[in-house]
Amino acid sequence: MDAQIRWTLIACAVAIPYAAEILWQVPLLMRVMGALPAAVRQTLPRHPRRPAWAIFGSARFFLALFRWAMRDHPGEGPVLVGLKRQMRASALREALFGTALAVVLVLAWRDGWRPALLFEPSGGAAAVQSHPGRERMRRPLPGGDRGQGRQPQRGEPREPG
Repeated sequence: MDAQIRWTLIACAVAIPYAAEILWQVPLLMRVMGALPAAVRQTLPRHPRRPAWAIFGSARFFLALFRWAMRDHPGEGPVLVGLKRQMRASALREALFGTALAVVLVLAWRDGWRPALLFEPSGGAAAVQSHPGRERMRRPLPGGDRGQGRQPQRGEPREPG
């Protein structure tokens, strides 16, 4: 299998749980906004009044809401405590899936994966071999083995060469 296609399939497979987690957060956000007490809702930064429109809130609003969800307050009902627990678990899953996706993308990029090469008319395999960046990545360092060709440290004389 072509390396370009293989890395694309791996990246898509890792991105699916991340995207699903983010989409699952929308109904959870609507339930949280509907269950919020009026006093708590007034302390949050400006946000849409309707729970269904809460996804259009500002970054300040989401940070304040997440800060609120991270703490347990006395007098909260079991419904609110359960929703907070779900928010915390969802944030943890999103961070794990997002980290996994970032790691896969970095590994793929270092291996020569370039998504734009999938759309070249010559095809993925030929495009990878003719890609100029590919040779630069695989070229050995000047000077051969370790220790040769290193830069002199501050105060060291330069060798004529």
